[in-house]
Amino acid sequence: MYFRIAKLPHGPTLTYQVKEYCLVRDIISAQKKPLVYEKLFAHQPLLVLNGFSGEGMHLKLMTTTFQNMFPSINVNKTNLNAIRRTLLINYNEDKTIDLRQYAIKIAPTGMSRPVKKLIQGKVPNLSQYKDIEDFLQRSGNLSESEYEQDTPANTVVLPQPISSRGNITSEKSAIRLFELGPRIKLQLMKIEEGVMTGEVLYHDYITKTPEEIAALRAKMKAKKHLKEQRKAQQKNNVERKKKEQKGKGSGAENPDDE
Repeated sequence: MYFRIAKLPHGPTLTYQVKEYCLVRDIISAQKKPLVYEKLFAHQPLLVLNGFSGEGMHLKLMTTTFQNMFPSINVNKTNLNAIRRTLLINYNEDKTIDLRQYAIKIAPTGMSRPVKKLIQGKVPNLSQYKDIEDFLQRSGNLSESEYEQDTPANTVVLPQPISSRGNITSEKSAIRLFELGPRIKLQLMKIEEGVMTGEVLYHDYITKTPEEIAALRAKMKAKKHLKEQRKAQQKNNVERKKKEQKGKGSGAENPDDE
């Protein structure tokens, strides 16, 4: 299976081989509490590229192509409420590319999970507790799967207000990612000029000598010249037929009155 990305109308075209993939429905169905809601897709995702800093024309072209697929985002000026998803694209040492999409959730830190539920409006059934203190203290008996640990790696200070409850400007909040899918593993096969018809600028496993490149360029030039000749001939034929039809129309006169 192959995946092509082309810049219209003049190219270039990048052809990838799809090594592995996993559909969105498979990712979502495997999650206990998937984070999917309508406004999640109201804005473009935040694009994060990793591993594309090496040398080579193909790396620069891939980087430019991925960046131009989405509107640019100024993280210092944009409204943080509009950044609800992130697209992570990682270039590996074996020349493969991992593509992942995540939903972004901002959660307050420095408080127990029961308190977070109350702040976020998720009031549980408290009939089983004699006192509110019993509910608040149950955070010490959470199972391993329910425990949410915040570390400096995923904790930030919010520079502006966030619409979700419990998050306060200039205070610390945790960033959590929930995978949305799809999962795709790609490998770049070739880059060619134009839209899938031009000269091959890069190929992953085929290398040609200067003589072979010159012969291919000459062949493509001759093919292009022949195509232009045919187009010109078609244009001349259309114009000739129009003139013939016009001549026939002007030659058909009304009969003279007797």
